[in-house]
Parts: sequence; structure tokens; C-alpha cells
Amino acid sequence: VVEAAARCYALDRAELTTRPCDTAENVQAFAATTANNSGVASLSADNFTASSPACGRQVEASYDFQALVPAIPLSVTLSAKACRPATPVT
Repeated sequence: VVEAAARCYALDRAELTTRPCDTAENVQAFAATTANNSGVASLSADNFTASSPACGRQVEASYDFQALVPAIPLSVTLSAKACRPATPVT
């Protein structure tokens, strides 16, 4: 999901007619929608961060996972990050 969102963010260009990833907020919403459509309904846009560091366009995700078995008190933060070079304007 973060790879797809980073790719969408990196490929955003003004000449495109449909621009689902033209702002950081839209990228975060795109990532959440992609996750939900993939069967991960517990993620929202707040779980994602979009930024523009030196590597290009980056999307990070973070989710606090709680064990599904009450007898096992497990809490783990799951995270993922992807960065793609921004597409140059020609």
C-alpha cells in the first residue's frame, strides 16, 4: 500500500486530468482507501504520512497492532515506508 501511494505521489503532474495524489492529505486518503480496498479496514488516513524528503516522494504507515487472543498481551507497532523519485516536469 505504501509503495502504491508513494508511486502515485511521485507520478503526480499538473497536466494529468485526474490527480488523486496532488497533496500530502490526498496521498494519505489514497493510501487509506487502497488499504481498505485490500481488506485492511482498520487503517485510516491518520495512519499514513506523506512527505518530500531528498529521496523524492515518501509515504510512511504506522499501526498499533493488538493481539487478537486476549490471553496473549501483545502490542506491536507495525510500520512501512516507501520512497520514489519524483517525476520531473518536462
